[in-house]
Amino acid sequence: MDLLARSAHRPASVLTAMLLDEIPTDLTPRISQRLDYVPRYRQLPRSAGLGVHRWRDDPGFTVSRQLHRAEVGTAEDLRTELQELLGRPWPTDRPLWRAEVVKGEGTAALVLDSHPALVDGHDTVELSQVLLETEPAPGVAIPSAWEPEPMPEGETEFTASLIGGWRDPETLMATAASGLRGLAGRLRGTPPPVAEVRPRLSLAGVPKATLAAACKATGATAEQVLLASVTAAGGRGRRLNFPRSHADDGSTSALGLDLAPQVVVLPDESMPHAALRQVRPLRPTGIDVDALRALPGCVAGTVHAMALRSDVTGPRSDILLSWAPSGDAERWFLGRQKVRAMYAAPVVGGRTGVGICEDHRRLTVTVVSSDDIDLEADDVVAAVRRLAEPE
Repeated sequence: MDLLARSAHRPASVLTAMLLDEIPTDLTPRISQRLDYVPRYRQLPRSAGLGVHRWRDDPGFTVSRQLHRAEVGTAEDLRTELQELLGRPWPTDRPLWRAEVVKGEGTAALVLDSHPALVDGHDTVELSQVLLETEPAPGVAIPSAWEPEPMPEGETEFTASLIGGWRDPETLMATAASGLRGLAGRLRGTPPPVAEVRPRLSLAGVPKATLAAACKATGATAEQVLLASVTAAGGRGRRLNFPRSHADDGSTSALGLDLAPQVVVLPDESMPHAALRQVRPLRPTGIDVDALRALPGCVAGTVHAMALRSDVTGPRSDILLSWAPSGDAERWFLGRQKVRAMYAAPVVGGRTGVGICEDHRRLTVTVVSSDDIDLEADDVVAAVRRLAEPE
């Protein structure tokens, strides 16, 4: 919940766009059914005073209220529509996500925009992960039986926070710290918001075989190739955060908040990046890297959300790079039709986010860039190709 306060003046979100052959006619009830897996998407952050918040069910929630529709003509119109979506503020009277159905001539897409506070890496994944399957599984849209949970009679939000904290000491400490920060913020006054910067959105793709060829030609890992490509495309001399989760012994570890940054400078590269290492085990409900990758669907949105959480709460960087290596499985939207392509990226106001996704045959690069950094997705892809075919 602390992420809400920390990102209030640097708006953060995870943008996910799934390109489809057609939009299902029963999309709304099917999304409603899948929300049973991610109940946080039906909730609102409610203030309990002194900077303390509690997640509470939105009594007026409906999927239709979150879902908007737009008509576009060309692929460029689709990119423009996505870019416009990024500039919209978060409403205060509904859950912190929105969906847009985009249709056009030869174009159909479902676009999701979610605040990273919804995705904690422990109990909630990003919405696209529960909308996708790794094999056909159409099933039947069964109406969800969800009803909003009322507040217990006579219990205030602040009392609920304290009771929940005593049941979970970790939550109690977080509640106390959040309250102290809220009080300190009131005493200092509200900091001025960051000047609004209209982000630029660019999209590109490259076969996975090209990345493999670049690794073979250079003797580098995929991570190093991607870092070098972003550097060459426009990140040279910038501070870059590339959240990757590894334990001290080099094994994979839980994605979550208990990670410490380590500044790393690659040989012959002038751009430092901040890697992450595990410093304390997460609580038993944590989902580790391997488990996330084994879940049906595509973990790109979830990984990008966790990267955003570490970036917003950590040292400021110029560029946030997030890569979601999701294996070789095909992606089936609601188990009914193959996803033609998927684009996803972390978005932080006033800075540049680079999101890289993969499916069984292709990498997609999504760049949401600020005005002062000249970085385009096509340039990142071109840099990967140059490494794959050295002169």
